[in-house]
Amino acid sequence: MIISTHDVELAYPWVDRAILMIGGKILREDVPEVAFGNPEFVRMAHLSLPTLLELHLELQSRGFAIPGKKPRTVLDMMNCVETLFERGHNPVIPGTIMVCNVDKNNKGLLSSFLSENHGLSVGAMGSRAKQRAEIEQIRLDFTYGVIDKCILKALLGNNSLILTTESMVDRIFKRVGAYGLESGIHISVILLDEDTESRENP
Repeated sequence: MIISTHDVELAYPWVDRAILMIGGKILREDVPEVAFGNPEFVRMAHLSLPTLLELHLELQSRGFAIPGKKPRTVLDMMNCVETLFERGHNPVIPGTIMVCNVDKNNKGLLSSFLSENHGLSVGAMGSRAKQRAEIEQIRLDFTYGVIDKCILKALLGNNSLILTTESMVDRIFKRVGAYGLESGIHISVILLDEDTESRENP
């Protein structure tokens, strides 16, 4: 049986083989944990990572090596989590989330900032932000779930940049602030501004 779908949550736990396609051509074909295992290929196919696989990769990025195959079901994931409860975790100093309002920020300031911050993870929220990234040939690491993905990066001690529009700036500050209240972990959010003063969350 062959199924064509964009529903990765349906395909990932059930199929024997997964084929990622782009422009009518095969990008990657393999068992699901391998076919979906490369986030770059998944992004190129205009898909999102299956939630269980994304969680598994986040745990690994935090130094929690999980032996065995990647989880494909909730039961698999719980087995992974149970093995991690016995291990300690060293806290890190959170990174900073920078925000660039593409409606106000000129090309020179953004280009200068990115040239001084090589290797920075960059996400874009909204069509105009994505268009700005395309015009300036900025490689985007995140195009969905951007705020939460940048929070995850910050928890690893890494800085990130969110390109967004005027109407979304406050949403970023509120979401990160709410996370801080819930978790007790303060993550700085700084608005890149053409003025001398930059806005920062309290």
